[in-house]
Amino acid sequence: MNIKVNGKVRYIGDMTEVGTKENQHAFKVLIVETLDNSYLAVHCWDETMDQTKSFKLNQIIEVECRLESHRNKKNRDLWYHKLLLKA
Repeated sequence: MNIKVNGKVRYIGDMTEVGTKENQHAFKVLIVETLDNSYLAVHCWDETMDQTKSFKLNQIIEVECRLESHRNKKNRDLWYHKLLLKA
């Protein structure tokens, strides 16, 4: 599912590397305060991290994201959701 996020940049996380030697990835987390005064964490992976270089704190942005839903590994009845910045 695609979602458009509008809001003010409140936090830009540091790049974190994950994976194995053969399969390296990196990500950072962007916290956005929406126009409804709620907060969203947007995960920015590999190629989408370049988009965040131009973002500054307190800047109003509008970005396209993809919503992913995953089952909890320990309790299969529970789900968690991630917003991923689209390239």
